[in-house]
Amino acid sequence: MQVYHSRYFGIVAVFLFGLSLSACTTAPEPSSPLALGLPTAAPDGYVALCQTSPSQCPESRAPAGLQQAAFVVPQAHTGLTPAQWNLLNAVNLQVNTKVRYVTDEERFGKPDVWSPAVTEGDCEDYALAKRQMLWAAGWATGDLSMAVVDSPVTGPHAVLVANTTQGAYVLDSANSWIMPWKEADYTWITAQDPEGHWRVAGENAQAMLLATAFANRQAGNQRVALAGVTTRPAATPSAAATAPAGSGGQVPDVRTVEPGGR
Repeated sequence: MQVYHSRYFGIVAVFLFGLSLSACTTAPEPSSPLALGLPTAAPDGYVALCQTSPSQCPESRAPAGLQQAAFVVPQAHTGLTPAQWNLLNAVNLQVNTKVRYVTDEERFGKPDVWSPAVTEGDCEDYALAKRQMLWAAGWATGDLSMAVVDSPVTGPHAVLVANTTQGAYVLDSANSWIMPWKEADYTWITAQDPEGHWRVAGENAQAMLLATAFANRQAGNQRVALAGVTTRPAATPSAAATAPAGSGGQVPDVRTVEPGGR
């Protein structure tokens, strides 16, 4: 594990601060693993970050040449003990209160630059800073995922997802309260799997999984029918099980999506 610079707010002090929150931090609400589907391209800003700072990219340490599965259910290794929950809350609150929000245009003079925030940055920079602090505190690399969502207020937005044995939780620059991923008022677009690869995420991934299962069942029925065996027709997926509006259950092109909301 890389040793990170002490400028990231003094991780030991943050950890102790997190423990001190035990009396005032509520217990986590139950969650579930973040649904992940077909692979997508990584956002351009993240690709550029990997080129300049390879240590920021967990997938650079994944074995090469492995075929990626179509759908993934993350198997988290981090238990959500009271100390870990307090640490998540402390890091989330620390970054949200200490970092000043500025756009990439203001900070770098160009759009879509991903860089861990120290004193200023936008949404993906907040998320990267939180991930870096949690890595330094010993959080498993594969249990922290960058994600891109669509906010009904600000549009494209980046958050950090903490994957635990109790499900996935969202650390958000727009909210000092950590919540289960399904309770965040976002349309999920893409997120990293435990190896750091980007995949269709959230309800879109669930819809695509349902569509694949439905197609496979139809194909199976056709093969059985050709063999002269009568079967019950496959049920059509209900409207509630379809992909979010506008997604069509398709793999989104996220390369040029530019998160930047508060």
